[in-house]
Amino acid sequence: MQLRCSRRATLAVLGLAACRRADSAPRDRSTPVLLVHGMFADHTAMLPIARHLRSAGFSQLEAMDLRPVDGSVGVVALAVELDRAARALRERTRAARIDVVGYSLGALVARFWLQRSGGRDITRRFLSLAGPQHGVLGGALPIAALSRDLRPASPLLLELERDPDPWGPCEVGSFFSPFDAVIVPTETAILPRSTLVHAFVAPTHHHMGTDPHVLAAVDEALSSRTMRTPLAIPSARQLEAAVERAIRQRSLTSRRAPHPR
Repeated sequence: MQLRCSRRATLAVLGLAACRRADSAPRDRSTPVLLVHGMFADHTAMLPIARHLRSAGFSQLEAMDLRPVDGSVGVVALAVELDRAARALRERTRAARIDVVGYSLGALVARFWLQRSGGRDITRRFLSLAGPQHGVLGGALPIAALSRDLRPASPLLLELERDPDPWGPCEVGSFFSPFDAVIVPTETAILPRSTLVHAFVAPTHHHMGTDPHVLAAVDEALSSRTMRTPLAIPSARQLEAAVERAIRQRSLTSRRAPHPR
């Protein structure tokens, strides 16, 4: 698998989204934002992101429902639902372009929509949070129609990867965690030709949609003048503290998990 990022891509390895740029550039939070949830979930899974963005100053937010997300239908069918929601948001807000934030499966559905359903022409920025953009090992499991799309090197994924101009005018960001046990291997979460690539010390897959550092980075990426401006690199002390926090959270999670009998 070959992953290509733009020459000016930002890579904040094990970064902390709370780290801000040194400058105090003005923010623009006027673009409508569509939030797309993952598998076995609904719009409520995106409420932590929605609340954070609303408190930061975004006023036009839509957390949509993908139906069904039980594995019985593939990515193409789900992209139809996303297209309907995206165009309804544009019509309601009278915006020329929108921003899209997809989490997990929702990020892959959003990618298909951008590349194959004209979404890139009406999208300003797209953020993929822990998305299985190059398939996952779990895609080999027999979970009905969706598993065929999630397998590494599936026909759908190969079609997307062969696209010579996947994003058009849209800026794209890939957010992931090396501790994510769902998106395996880790690099499957990185979109080709990403403008922004950001790694987080999030202890689980779930935390990629709830961790305060991730939420702050979503606001940072959507409200800045351009995603090409580098983020401040965290200090060694900040990284050490973040790794310790991740270890503590993992330890607490494992202690709370029921032991098999």
